[in-house]
Amino acid sequence: MDARLPSLEFEHSWFLRFLADVIAPPSSLVALLGQEQATIPDVLLARTERFPDDTFLIWGTERWSNAEALAEIGRVAGLLERLGAGSRSRVVSVLTNQPAAIWSWLGTLWLGSEYVPLNHHHRGAILEDMLSRSRARILVTESSALPWLPALRETAVETVILVDPTGAEVESVVAFNSPAEVREQPAPVRPGDTACVLYTSGTTGRSKAVLVSHNQVVRGAARLVDAFGLRADDVFHNWLPLHHLGGQLHMTTTALIAGGAVALFPTFSRRRFWSEVAQARATVFCGFSAILQMLMSQPESELEKNNTLRVGIIAGIPAPIHDAFEKRFGLVIGENYGGTEADPLTAAGVAAPPPRGSFGNAAADFELAVVDEHDNPVAPGNIRQDVARPLVADVMFSGYEDDPRATLDAWRNLWFHTGDLATQDEDGFFYYKGRLAHAIRRRGENISTFELEQIVRSHPGVNDCAAVGVPSVLGEEEVKLVVSLNPRTYLEPEQLRDFCAERMAKFMVPRYIEIIDTLPYTPLGKLDRKALSTVSPETWDGGEIR
Repeated sequence: MDARLPSLEFEHSWFLRFLADVIAPPSSLVALLGQEQATIPDVLLARTERFPDDTFLIWGTERWSNAEALAEIGRVAGLLERLGAGSRSRVVSVLTNQPAAIWSWLGTLWLGSEYVPLNHHHRGAILEDMLSRSRARILVTESSALPWLPALRETAVETVILVDPTGAEVESVVAFNSPAEVREQPAPVRPGDTACVLYTSGTTGRSKAVLVSHNQVVRGAARLVDAFGLRADDVFHNWLPLHHLGGQLHMTTTALIAGGAVALFPTFSRRRFWSEVAQARATVFCGFSAILQMLMSQPESELEKNNTLRVGIIAGIPAPIHDAFEKRFGLVIGENYGGTEADPLTAAGVAAPPPRGSFGNAAADFELAVVDEHDNPVAPGNIRQDVARPLVADVMFSGYEDDPRATLDAWRNLWFHTGDLATQDEDGFFYYKGRLAHAIRRRGENISTFELEQIVRSHPGVNDCAAVGVPSVLGEEEVKLVVSLNPRTYLEPEQLRDFCAERMAKFMVPRYIEIIDTLPYTPLGKLDRKALSTVSPETWDGGEIR
């Protein structure tokens, strides 16, 4: 059964066509292509034709110009074509961040195929399930992944392309650098055609396969270019993985549209960050709120004092450190809000920043609202789920593949339900209040982990923290607080409990408190709450609330 949304046919209605006529298109995209809808190959071709010698990719000491990059992309497209890939077929990858990951992604799209990049951290049944669901006949991977790849005979994969052939015995292996006829021109695709299938994190169940179009990536990136004032002389520090929309849209495609260069790194490192920035002379960085906390926790250094960064594209800037971060590092940071299904839903940018703590108001291509459980808008100040819908065609995902029930549920009443809690003020600005799935239910009260954590982070001795719900013998949940402290700080759990009791409702005060050296984060920089959601005999217990 096709998971694409029958309800999305409204995108072609007279009303949407009317709105499209009055919504200003992304100026950066129009300047590059003379049109407001495009495919990723369109952008590649236009950028290379106009500026063939400008730098596109930086990897350590290696550099590729736009023309050299396009030749590599065309060669990979030719190799895939020789191996049987073609229009609307699938290529799946299991790769770390490296140039081959960019060539595989863009080479697949150049051929008119659909790219399915998988998180290289997956193992076992999850990885086998995703490989099977990809329906891809060609897998691009690296030798380090071979030990944990599942039996490929259980999937559709017939050919494995190794980006670093080692002589390992794998059936039907082809070397990534095998000679191939360069495909000079891209295959014909439309802006609304699927470019990638990206898997969500699966925090509330089995990972969903999100169908992402070319135009969703291109137009979203152009909106960021406009909002953040990104330029042709920018160098984008990209640690975000290329199996994630952040690595594809926020960094690589924005660089293509702005005309800048991508400095690619394997992962985020708080200890190497400033030396990487200096090495690449990076001017733009991107990420989640956690990386701001990590960088602020590091001792001051000479490298940070003379850094070349000028702007950061950040999801969820903590209001208490916004100004302090900008002052310490001599740059500006701006809010971006969205997800795999649609991004950016807001792009507050840096020219007209919203109030501190707000993620802005709706981006030009979307309508946003905060609604109750019946999808009725709520009054300003109420914390409920935020929802979105497009005002122009092909700027949102077209559905969850093979999951029509989840697709229709997410799109009930013609609103896409983000799963986030938010509130809106009288001036129309939105404020993030955490994930609906992370809210803690205690004694009949709903607790926003986001708000609880903000209060705890205001303690001068706290470096980082997380609040999670753990099962209660009385039903519902108890609150567990996990904290890491600043250097040379000593705090007892009782002191933290008392600090909380003075600043929050009694039902929010944590029962369990655990102090650890470092909180666990995923490779994307998101907090790994699952790793914190157990109570051991050593966990401090303040007893039931009374």
